[in-house]
Amino acid sequence: MRLISKISLAVACSVIPAAPALALGGGSGGFTNPVKNSDGSAAFINGAWAFDTWSPSPAHPGFHYSGTLKDTKADGDWVYTRGKVDGYGWGGGASAENHAGSGQSIHVAQKVWGADPPSEAKMEVCRHRAGIYPNICVESAWKRPR
Repeated sequence: MRLISKISLAVACSVIPAAPALALGGGSGGFTNPVKNSDGSAAFINGAWAFDTWSPSPAHPGFHYSGTLKDTKADGDWVYTRGKVDGYGWGGGASAENHAGSGQSIHVAQKVWGADPPSEAKMEVCRHRAGIYPNICVESAWKRPR
């Protein structure tokens, strides 16, 4: 009986340090640095991503991304990020606006999720242009849990 208790204790001690890795369970990594749209007006700097899973939590597993969003042009337009998982539409996001010419930067930390744990996800960085002009966006490559 003591041998079984010692083995159980050894297994428990080796699993506890791995718990945070199991909670995020799908892997993580970085984006190409920086992610910039075609006219260079929006930049996502030092970006990172991670997936989380069902067990033991959270209630809504999803795709996390974070980094610094920078509006590099004082043109009155604003820049934003959005995320996408599986076949769902774009969601989440954060925005920054630069009127003074100093290049506003904000830290972005977003989570995007669907109905199930995501099998793939990506994010985009865009410059929003007013009126009938289309936004100027760039998407990251699809990221997949490992």
